[in-house]
Amino acid sequence: FVLDKVEDNHLFGEDAEIAEGATEKIITGLGILIGFSWEQSFDTAVDVVAEGLRHLAPPTFSKMVMSICLVIIVFPAWRIYILPTEKELSEETTEEGAEKALLKEYAKQHFDLFVHHATDENDLDRAHLLMKRHRRAAHGLKHPGSHLPQLKHLMVTSGGITEVDAPEEHRKDKGEKKKKKNAGHKKDLAVSLLG
Repeated sequence: FVLDKVEDNHLFGEDAEIAEGATEKIITGLGILIGFSWEQSFDTAVDVVAEGLRHLAPPTFSKMVMSICLVIIVFPAWRIYILPTEKELSEETTEEGAEKALLKEYAKQHFDLFVHHATDENDLDRAHLLMKRHRRAAHGLKHPGSHLPQLKHLMVTSGGITEVDAPEEHRKDKGEKKKKKNAGHKKDLAVSLLG
């Protein structure tokens, strides 16, 4: 737990990839060690219970029944909780999975803003518009007004109306496209909804 928090909070620094790799290996090693410890504990417990029930059934039959009961209890928990989490974590290593994880993070931030009673209406409006922009960028969707390149792009919130950069597909000049790329939609992907 402590090592995981150290790694998640980048306490070794942003460029400490070797230290983070070592921390990950230590966590994996401890996980395997704990797994083997539990396996030994269950094996010993099953042997003791089977010997205690020797007068009711043969030890092999008792072990088989306890193994089936264990699978009936553990398998649904593994299938419902552990497997989806593992699939989600392994998907995050792909580009598409990373974009999906980023969208989930933005959706969570938006939900938190929406639920928090002290959130300003202007901030909530801006966060919603940015979340839609991130969704379009992650899924490669065109802006609904992309077929009308002469449109002026405005952000309408409770704080007023603000002109914003046009999505890339609306820009005619390729040089302008490259110059404004970081000033427009892509910059927002690296920051929080209100950051």
